[in-house]
Amino acid sequence: MRRFLNLFFLLAPFLFLLPSTAHAQSVPGFTLDDCMFELPAGALEGENVECGWLTVPEEHANPAGPTIRLAVVVVKSAEADPAPDPLVMLQGGPGGSTIDVFMSVLFPLGGDSPLRRNRDIVLFDQRGTLYSEPALTCPEIIKLTEDTIERRLTVSEANRLVLEAYTDCRRRLAGEGVNLAAYDSVENANDLEALRVALGYDQINVYGVSYGTLLALHAMRQNPDGLRAVILDSVAPPDVNFVTEVPRNMQRAFDELFRACAADAECNRTYPNLEAEFYKLVNRLNQEPIQIPITDSETGKTYDALLDGNSLINLTFQFMYATEAIPGLPKMITDLRDTGRSELLRVFWPVLAFDRTFAGGMYNTTLCAEDADLTEADINLDGVRDEVRAVNEGSADYFAALCRQWEVPALPASIDAPVISDIPTLIVNGQFDPITPPAFGEHAARTLSRSFVVTIPNGGHGSALSGRCAADILYAFLDNPTARPDTACLPAQVTFFTPRTIVMTPVIWRWLTGPGPLDFVIWGALALSMLFLLTPLAVYPLSFLIRMFGQKNAQPQPVRERLGRWFARALVVLAGLFAVGFIFGVVVAAFNTLFQDQFLLLHGLPRVSALLFVIPPLLIVVALTLLVCAVLAWRDKGWGVPGRLYFASLTLAVIVYLAALAPLGWLWVWT
Repeated sequence: MRRFLNLFFLLAPFLFLLPSTAHAQSVPGFTLDDCMFELPAGALEGENVECGWLTVPEEHANPAGPTIRLAVVVVKSAEADPAPDPLVMLQGGPGGSTIDVFMSVLFPLGGDSPLRRNRDIVLFDQRGTLYSEPALTCPEIIKLTEDTIERRLTVSEANRLVLEAYTDCRRRLAGEGVNLAAYDSVENANDLEALRVALGYDQINVYGVSYGTLLALHAMRQNPDGLRAVILDSVAPPDVNFVTEVPRNMQRAFDELFRACAADAECNRTYPNLEAEFYKLVNRLNQEPIQIPITDSETGKTYDALLDGNSLINLTFQFMYATEAIPGLPKMITDLRDTGRSELLRVFWPVLAFDRTFAGGMYNTTLCAEDADLTEADINLDGVRDEVRAVNEGSADYFAALCRQWEVPALPASIDAPVISDIPTLIVNGQFDPITPPAFGEHAARTLSRSFVVTIPNGGHGSALSGRCAADILYAFLDNPTARPDTACLPAQVTFFTPRTIVMTPVIWRWLTGPGPLDFVIWGALALSMLFLLTPLAVYPLSFLIRMFGQKNAQPQPVRERLGRWFARALVVLAGLFAVGFIFGVVVAAFNTLFQDQFLLLHGLPRVSALLFVIPPLLIVVALTLLVCAVLAWRDKGWGVPGRLYFASLTLAVIVYLAALAPLGWLWVWT
């Protein structure tokens, strides 16, 4: 579960700035060491994973000065004789942990990653991030979240409190001797070349996502000889200031979502007028906020998080980063409107709120070195609705105040020049990307003469790693970077979660991740009733043998009565098999889905599971028939008193089983 949630943060809005034109200097080198993190299942240290440290100058222009250590992981190819040029992966942010995120991608639940086909994968936590030393994390922000998540704050109040928390973080880091001026894109990009040299590779392939695309672009400009091919996933071009475009890109993503649902007949039928309903819900929640219980997985503490309209806009924006979350957003909006509940919010809001892996200090240092001169007049609000404008209110003023407090030198304006290169480049866009829209990727491609642009129709942010098809496209490009990869496997559009596309039964996720006391009662009732309903498989054959050999001289009984008893016994055996088969089928379907699409599991099961849910209605009919049989059994002396009591108990077990299904909503599921 933890590794899957880490994957979600590949898509979080930790954005990006551009590296400089300085060349990397010589470095002390790379040393192997024990892995500095808990290995996921399937990762074996010394076999398919090697860890170590890259020591680099804190400032590359001063190679004799202080040094820092970058955490490095080499994930071995699944092939014994891999290609000589590895794939180096660059995480976004700035401030995201490459190792924390991509280890879960390379060793997913229940399988292996196609990315490891025929190349080693190199991961390194960029300077200032989680596993590297020092890490510029800001626990002060987590403390602020814990203190305020149940309170309603205005945008200006929230900005003020965050500014105070980051000021405390900066003061602490400076007191620990961290030279904040060294943690910017200039030094970060120099580290990438130092890594290639230290590991002894003639050439590398680079995959960058979000901020990682800017590091990759800088490498293309500065060290072209060391690069064989580059993949840019969710691009922020150096000559486009993404900060000023945030409100418009947020609005564009929402518009794409609502247009796609309206154009899909089933989505439009299930969630009519979604756009109007969303903004109506935003305004209602701003008038009357609600509380959503969310649990910090690290501390186990549950908070009644306050959800107002501004929070809903921000959370919906963040969920659109995840390609896998997009199909469920119409249902999330409708569930909140109708019931004030949402499994998507309950599960992933705490992941966003209590992320302790993100290095906020690195984010601020990098960002302030690039764009500290913004003003409110620079923010582009063309075509932005009032509801979206409200959540971006004062963002430039807050950012300028933060950078004044952070006190890092600005990088030269020359780093904003577009990158001109003929290195083979694959540019991957997500149609629903809320922060780096397809237009950004197309813009960057204008000066990359050997680039191919692929837009994933159902993709969010970082969509090049979402699904088998995208992985096949990536590796087709890496195998032959001079040819446009075949994209025929891409879907034509997003498939939204509706009762026609999945079996709507979201309770399964709660069973797998956080069952409550009532769930244990339900499980207990289901388990006991199923076990008892299996006993006829042994009791009835045994009693038949006893009657056959022990009552040879007994009076023959009427055929109709004997057939009636046989029918009743067969029916109760069938009920037991149905009961066990249904739960077994649901559990198997749930675990298969857990390994393939956890976001779907938040809302239900794949459509192929629909036949399972015919069983509960059939069991209702069986239970009613058994009740009639139980009454008739008391008038039939051929049953005997023990037989009557046993049959009545079995009938009661079927009723208990059905009663346990009722609070799960499984007695009648729209399939």
